[in-house]
Amino acid sequence: MVEIRESLFNDYSLFDMHLNNIAEIKVTTDINPDLYMAVLWEASKEKSTVIIDNKIICLFGVMQPNIVWLFFSKKVTELPLSFFKKSREVVRGIIKKYKNVEGMIYSENTFSLKWAKFIGWEIDPPVPCGKKGELFYKFHGKEE
Repeated sequence: MVEIRESLFNDYSLFDMHLNNIAEIKVTTDINPDLYMAVLWEASKEKSTVIIDNKIICLFGVMQPNIVWLFFSKKVTELPLSFFKKSREVVRGIIKKYKNVEGMIYSENTFSLKWAKFIGWEIDPPVPCGKKGELFYKFHGKEE
């Protein structure tokens, strides 16, 4: 069963981030990934935790000006189909609430890119971004 709830700070301290997300942070900034998560916590006006079988699977949130971020845990390989179906509902809700949202996905993070395509985000061609100029895909959604 997929549970999505408002995040608790403890969720961040227990979160075991996937190596793809750590790599994404490292090509974006010089900030340590754990510290980066704390910065996201403080900057986010909304943050949520996805739990499956009592395991934290991902954390996501929305920062000003309506920037969406999401990080998967190392348990990402255990995701049931119900997670993906629920993700579509959640994304539609975020778009409805914020009207226009966007984010970036590191080009090497193929799982997150496939997830974003499945969810139905509009995805732009990759552009150089971050401290090393690595390629990132901008994804976005806008309420019609």
